[in-house]
Amino acid sequence: MRGKTLKSTLSITGKGIHTGEETRVFIHPSTSGKIEFKRNGVIIPATISYVVSSEHGTDIGKDGIVIKTIEHLMSAIVGAGLTSLLIEVKGVEIPILDGSSLPFLQMFIDAGFEEIDLSPTPSRPTRPITIKSEGSLIQALPFDGFSVTYVVSYPYPQLYMQFHTFDSMSHYSEEIAPARTFGILEWADELREKGLIKGASIENLLLYNNKGPVNEPRFKNEVARHKILDFIGDIGLLSTRPEGNYFIIKGGHKLHLKLAETLAKE
Repeated sequence: MRGKTLKSTLSITGKGIHTGEETRVFIHPSTSGKIEFKRNGVIIPATISYVVSSEHGTDIGKDGIVIKTIEHLMSAIVGAGLTSLLIEVKGVEIPILDGSSLPFLQMFIDAGFEEIDLSPTPSRPTRPITIKSEGSLIQALPFDGFSVTYVVSYPYPQLYMQFHTFDSMSHYSEEIAPARTFGILEWADELREKGLIKGASIENLLLYNNKGPVNEPRFKNEVARHKILDFIGDIGLLSTRPEGNYFIIKGGHKLHLKLAETLAKE
């Protein structure tokens, strides 16, 4: 299978969910066979080796230059089957847009695709792997294809038990891409004290209070679907053509990236 890039450069402008600052992003076609970010003249490969934080998002960095919250954009890249891009970032954080990866995906489709010769090697588990951490679990099995089942559980109405199984990247645009990031009202003060969610609003997330969702969910299990969206973006730091069978309970970026680090050493 050959690689894939865009036919033309596209640009995106928006604010970051955590910094609240406006960023402009230019996504350029590339024939390098890699996904690379660029900020302040520094090229940062989109690989697990350059992750600098997984606290409420996935941040990458090099030589003191950091790009925050790349996971939704990376998820759209994997979902679109793109394998070669140069992503130029004029700001600190990737725009949150509507909180999902659908706007990124639609922009890719509008720009058009072009095949290139260089193609990444698919990443897959070569043996069964189980990682547990503070009540969370992730299992990875060898599999010639891609499948992930995600279970979330929070002590709030409609979030006690949500799950979704996604087993075909060809259905990414309708099953996963529209699922928005989510927040719980009780978390807000603590996150603000940490300097986070300065750009958050019901325009870019699915918000819950102790009675249920404040705004209308796009799916009954939108939170579980969004967790899959995040996982695809994180595991895409190994290869934009991930394979394997994954089962995740109460996971998050830290657990996703711990698995990616383990797979990278295999």
